[in-house]
Amino acid sequence: MRVNVDGSCWNNGTLGQPGFRVTSLNTGGLNLSGIVTTFDLPNNATYAGLDPVTDNVPGGAVFEVSADGVDWTATAPGDAPDLTIRHVRLRNFGIVAGVSALPVRFKVRVAARDQGVLDGAAWMDSAELSPTPLTTSEFVPGTCPSDIVMRKFFDADGSGAQNDDEPTLAGWTFTLTNGTSYSQVTAASTGEVRFLDVPPGAWTFSETQPGNLGTQSTWSQTTGIDVVVVAGNGELLSIPVGNRCTCTADFDGNECTSPGCDPTGACTSPEQPSAEGQTCGTNACAISECQSGACVATSNVSCGDGNSCTTDSCDAVEGCVNALPTCGVVDFYATVSDGTRTGQVHCTVTAGAAPLCDTESDGRTLRIAWNAPSMCGAWSAPVGVK
Repeated sequence: MRVNVDGSCWNNGTLGQPGFRVTSLNTGGLNLSGIVTTFDLPNNATYAGLDPVTDNVPGGAVFEVSADGVDWTATAPGDAPDLTIRHVRLRNFGIVAGVSALPVRFKVRVAARDQGVLDGAAWMDSAELSPTPLTTSEFVPGTCPSDIVMRKFFDADGSGAQNDDEPTLAGWTFTLTNGTSYSQVTAASTGEVRFLDVPPGAWTFSETQPGNLGTQSTWSQTTGIDVVVVAGNGELLSIPVGNRCTCTADFDGNECTSPGCDPTGACTSPEQPSAEGQTCGTNACAISECQSGACVATSNVSCGDGNSCTTDSCDAVEGCVNALPTCGVVDFYATVSDGTRTGQVHCTVTAGAAPLCDTESDGRTLRIAWNAPSMCGAWSAPVGVK
């Protein structure tokens, strides 16, 4: 007789966990009865339950659990997490002799306490033979692949969640890439694809729309799926992927209404009001937005430039106009100083230009730093002389 222990990933449809499959075999010429196969949990793991799907476990066989290996309590397969349990056994069964004898298998799920290697061990005893030597197996947490179910749906309202009246979409190609690429086409009946045994890691998600969709529409994803992370715990991932379509045609010439778009990408009418508050209008002097399907001016554009020497106005096409005045030349005298001397120089100014000043009698030019004009032809005193 022989017992095998294999560390593997277990998935109950909602959460995957590491586990150990224990297999009892009769490799000799005797029929074996009263078999007891015992499994000891790894020290760095806790008991999480027995796989309810077992192989060839005969009627009358009993599963039992124990904290110390001495006192045993009968249990049923299924989820039964218990921090105190350290041993699991299947007893009171037999296996007939011969190469055609079916092995008896059961699986124990565990929850790792850390990311260290898990070591499970088992042995087998019977009424006819001495116990087998201890058989061990290793399992490395974080290495379980996952099944990924992705569902494409038509997100008509762009909410990112599928409503009862929003159908699934067929014919879309989903691709997961992380060195290796997996591609599947969404099914006609469910809009789903199923990627099996995807290794742990961050998988880049991309999608390709069918070639038979309407040509007057564009599609955008509403659920923000661009990466799928497989954590390595065997968890079954169920991921909805929503898309909405936007019609690019304009049938009524109203920028505050737009045609609908159906799951085939075809534009539909009558056109419906666009999103409230959407910017609209061609009048450069007004700020307008869409309200209940109409373009409404909500405020005027301010064209003031803070310069009192300009005349401010607005043109509906060109926008703001800040015109300089058309006044003539203005003469004035400016009092200047170079730090040791103070005097007056004659200056002239033309609208929009810097003042021109005469030189002093000794021929030197006093270069003056001017403040900005406050009005046409009126300049403030110089702020200094260089």
